Amino acid sequence: MKKLLLFLPSQMREAILAFDALQMIRQHHPDDQIHLVAGPKTAPLYMDSPYIDKLLPLRKGGKDVARAQMARLGGEKYHTAFFWQSDMEWIELARSLRIPERLGMRLGWRYRSLLTRTVDMEERQKQIHCSRFYCELAHRLGITRSETAGTLPFPVSQRAQRAAQRVLGQHRQGYVIVHAGPADQPNKCWRPDRLADVARGLWANHKLSVVITGTRADAQQAAAIASCLEGVDTLNLAGEVDVTTLMGLLGGARVTLGPETAPVHLADAMGVPTVTYFGPSDPVQWGPRSERTALVQAEGLLCTPCMRSECDKAGHYCMDLVDTDEVYWICEKVMG
Repeated sequence: MKKLLLFLPSQMREAILAFDALQMIRQHHPDDQIHLVAGPKTAPLYMDSPYIDKLLPLRKGGKDVARAQMARLGGEKYHTAFFWQSDMEWIELARSLRIPERLGMRLGWRYRSLLTRTVDMEERQKQIHCSRFYCELAHRLGITRSETAGTLPFPVSQRAQRAAQRVLGQHRQGYVIVHAGPADQPNKCWRPDRLADVARGLWANHKLSVVITGTRADAQQAAAIASCLEGVDTLNLAGEVDVTTLMGLLGGARVTLGPETAPVHLADAMGVPTVTYFGPSDPVQWGPRSERTALVQAEGLLCTPCMRSECDKAGHYCMDLVDTDEVYWICEKVMG
């Protein structure tokens, strides 16, 4: 039996979209041990994953931290290290552990010297969906293609469900998640009053409570959304829940509404009915994949997708042209 050490992407969005490739690797190595290295932010995503044997939450931080992590992993005798992203610190850690096979993407001579097998996919990465890219990367590094990759939902653990029930209280009977923000990318933000209009319609016609999520940085926009929902059963949890609880909340929602952000990708991966509005994001790379997820994007604009965090034009056209009624009726459609 071999031991594999997989290094999860460090960003939340990419860590979620690595899920299909993880399924491929597990199916290719059904009897081998798979240990997953993840940073503190992304580790909770895979805390209860049935596709790994051990989760290793590790952090970066210089030579002292690297030595401590080497001591922690040194006795495992891994056969293969696999990298979704070419992260030099993790690659050097794998080499220090003397892992015989180190597989990843080729990005310059230094990576070629530290990895034992590489593929050149830098241009391909810009041409296809991120999830599909990770699957192609795994395949070109020797992993057999899987017919089920991309069809199995991201699992919601009982731990996550219990955590969600604790914070929902009286709102647990039926709710829509409205994800605020992202505050650090204002180009992706839709006006709070428009989000509230859609949520108000779902309350009026389906008695769906409104659960607002987001980071601490999104608290101002979340409060603005909540202020537009007077008379609607609303629970503002922006900045109040951890990743595990958020997973449970998403898994139990009748529908999730939000911009192109990690939580919306997670809802999509879970197969939850989801409506996502795109402004600067490229749907080719970051669009939804589930049949229960719909994308709304203004048409006819030459400046989209621009992939910028802030707009340099007088008006925020790509988001201002997203129509409230269209978003509402698409919510109705994905809910069935």
